[in-house]
Amino acid sequence: MLLPALIGLGPWLLPRLAGLLGALLRILAAAALAAAAGFLLFRGALWITPLARELPPRLAGAWEGLRQALPAPAGSPGIPRLPAPIACVKGDQGLRASPGGAIRSRVAHGTPVRILEEGQGWSRVRTPGGAVGHLPAKALERAPRTDRPLTCVRATERLRLREGPGTGYRILERLKPATPLEVLNREGEWVRVRTREGRMGFVAARWVFWPPLDPAADP
Repeated sequence: MLLPALIGLGPWLLPRLAGLLGALLRILAAAALAAAAGFLLFRGALWITPLARELPPRLAGAWEGLRQALPAPAGSPGIPRLPAPIACVKGDQGLRASPGGAIRSRVAHGTPVRILEEGQGWSRVRTPGGAVGHLPAKALERAPRTDRPLTCVRATERLRLREGPGTGYRILERLKPATPLEVLNREGEWVRVRTREGRMGFVAARWVFWPPLDPAADP
């Protein structure tokens, strides 16, 4: 009795089972495509993120090089060249011949350097003594653009910014090592400076790089 009944259901049941199997296969295929698309998007994000960080400085460097290479049109005053940005070196660093290459010399903590090129986590710099080489970008504390001479905190601990030129004056702030500072003037063993935030005060001259770098004197 059971076997003839199952045989009788065959023409009705088989198409429905085939339809269910087809729907299941389509769902699995769609899930596989979605997973593949998600993986490709993830890999693309990993590739694009560092490129997006490096592109602006590369474009800026290329534009600057193009501006210097192209002659100015006849009768025009020419295109003024911006001075190289200045940064303070954080910790004693090895100045390398190329990114990750051999160390040519050492650059002391708190030394201001001019940034010539940037990219791929490295910066090509020039030291106050004229040496040119590469330093890790993370080892540089970039200074704000200014027309005034710039110096850097050489102290390895926080440096006291005081209200006046002496230890008896009130402490206004404690500056981090390698902080860039605008130099306003020097009074004996004290230097009057201005911070990135615009706060003015005095620091002990022995704990900042001297003489300061003049941005306008970029060779």
